[in-house]
Order: sequence, then structure tokens, then C-alpha cells
Amino acid sequence: MTVNNTQPTTTPKRHRPSFTGDGPEQSIIKRRSSSKQQAQKSYLQTLLYHSILSHFNKIFALELSDTPLDLNYEAKDVTSPEVIATDILSTAINLFIPFTEYHTELNESSALDCFINMTKEALRNGIIETREVLDSKQLLEGKIAWQVEEIEEQLYAELSEYSQSFGYCCDDESNLDNESELMIKPDDIWDDELLNRLRM
Repeated sequence: MTVNNTQPTTTPKRHRPSFTGDGPEQSIIKRRSSSKQQAQKSYLQTLLYHSILSHFNKIFALELSDTPLDLNYEAKDVTSPEVIATDILSTAINLFIPFTEYHTELNESSALDCFINMTKEALRNGIIETREVLDSKQLLEGKIAWQVEEIEEQLYAELSEYSQSFGYCCDDESNLDNESELMIKPDDIWDDELLNRLRM
């Protein structure tokens, strides 16, 4: 009788592979995170564009025979606050010429003044509405909140540049002190002797 001295074979335990660094699991997480951020950014672009231009159409509805601003917007994959602001404002300022043609009673300066004030109102209302929608969806935080602020600043900066192209400056609270400093009393310029001679 032969004795079998071979030990029974045991299946080695399998351990779950550990992913470290930039392994497959980390890559998947990064892709998902990047995809989510891109989706939120595209949503922000579309929402902001639609909100602002819809307010333009509302505000200018009584000023123009029609309001031809298209509310559809194709979000770009790679963009910046400057590009988004330019897209919005370049579309909006197309209303200036129809506005002047509709208001022939206004000279260019008065028409531009009126148009700029209405544009500011549309921008302000559109941005407020955008923030409210984002906040209701709990998206108004982090990068998204920062991007809204950046786009808002860029919109007003480009509107100011547009105004200056006509030789006109947007009203700015920071300019009030400078303007008041320029208001010099006549007594500061003319002395009494000179004033008396001019009155003769």
C-alpha cells in the first residue's frame, strides 16, 4: 500500500488590487469630475446667455418694432469669462442701430445714454436671475460662483469700452468724487479786482 504524501493544494487568497497614483480607478474619477465640471460650465454659459438676452428682449420690447435677439446658445467646450461676455454683449449691442432708427427724435448722445442705461438694467436683471437659478440648484458655489463674478465684471468692462468708442463714458460711482473735485467755485479762479474790471 502506497501512502500519498502530497499535501492538498489550497487556492491562494486573492486580494483586491490597490490603485494608487494615476491608476485606472483614479483616471475614471478624474474623468467623471472633469465631465461634471464641464457640464456645469456649459449650463452656466447657456443659462447666463439666455437670462440676459431674455431681459434685453423684455426691456427693449417697448422701444423697438421687434426684438430679434436669439436666445439659443451653443456652449463652447473651452472658453473663458472674456469669451462668454463678448458673445453676450456683441449680440446685445446689435440693438443699438435699430434703437436709434426707432427713436429718430434723439441725437446720438441721448440715444446712446438711454441705450447704455437700458443695457445695464438688462445685464443686472439677467445676472440676478442666473444667480437665483444656480442657488436654487445648489450650484452657486466654488468655481461657478467665481465665474459668474468674472463674467459680470467683464460684461461691464466691455460695455464701458463700447461707450468710450463713441467718446462717452459709462456712469461710475468711483467717478463722482473726481467730478466734484472739478467743480471749482468762480472765486477760486477770479480775484475781486479782475471781476470788478469785467463788470465795468
